[in-house]
Order: sequence, then structure tokens, then C-alpha cells
Amino acid sequence: MAGTLNDSWRELMRFQVDRARAWFARSEAGVRWLAPDARWPVWASLRLYRGILDVIEELDYDVFNHRAYVPRTGKFLDLPKSFVIAQAR
Repeated sequence: MAGTLNDSWRELMRFQVDRARAWFARSEAGVRWLAPDARWPVWASLRLYRGILDVIEELDYDVFNHRAYVPRTGKFLDLPKSFVIAQAR
């Protein structure tokens, strides 16, 4: 709660990031059952939130002093990829 970065915090965050990735992976199977017009935003969300997890790791789990986000350019570049994935699956 004090915002202290130490090995315990990093271990907890590593666990939580891995757990979130596992849930994202599990949810992919259900996306194909959504209405076609709902698949693209769901794929985009899955991919962008995974990107946030990548940034958290790049920050060495220091979410107290840095904001973990996907830059606007990354979002715009990912949208067409998510669209293609949504159409193919």
C-alpha cells in the first residue's frame, strides 16, 4: 500500500500478469462465438490490454511511478491487425 518496489511486489505482479495473460488466452476461444460485428472490438481490447501487460513488464513492475499504457501509435497500428484476426476466426 505504500508503493514500495521490492522483490515481493515484483513477484506478485509477475504472478498477476501471468494470470491475466492466461485469462486472455482462455477468452480467445469464445470470441468466435460472438456476433461478427462484436469480434473486432473484443480482439482489439484483448490485444491492447496484453500490450499494457508488456509495458508493465518493461517498467519492471513499477506502476507507482510510471503509467503503463500503449501509445496512440501502437493502438492505431494494432487496430487493422485486430480487424484481420476478427475476420479470419
